[in-house]
Amino acid sequence: MFLSTLQKIINAGLIYPSRAFLIAPSASHAIEETSAEQPVEAEATYAAERALEKQRIRAIMTCAAASGREKLAQYLAVNTELTQSEAQAVLSASPRAVAPKESGKATANNFFEQHRAENPELWNPQPPLSVAETIARMTHAYAVATGTEVTRK
Repeated sequence: MFLSTLQKIINAGLIYPSRAFLIAPSASHAIEETSAEQPVEAEATYAAERALEKQRIRAIMTCAAASGREKLAQYLAVNTELTQSEAQAVLSASPRAVAPKESGKATANNFFEQHRAENPELWNPQPPLSVAETIARMTHAYAVATGTEVTRK
């Protein structure tokens, strides 16, 4: 009697009991079925419970509110015990995921692009220096760094 009542409650979608509860019900409940029938009925009840849970997960994952919120829908379906209507309400109230912009250029988080934007004077293309200009700049930098005067020969 107890298991048939429990089956009716499960079929109505009022509860989602755990498998341990179905296989080993509390000793305070009087079970009228014989011990030979109990495991068969418990397994049938467990199979029905699994089917209902799969149906609930499928309904949450495929509802219209899950569009653009797939990760949240997956989390709600698998990691919570929310009903389908409760999960749809949560999904409807949450913002949709925004797809990142797709382009061939580096993103703004790229160090070089950020540095180029902040320091355009360093990144402007300049004509290459001649060999004589390069030597003169290097010599001047050496003189400033060492505090000596460099004479030309």
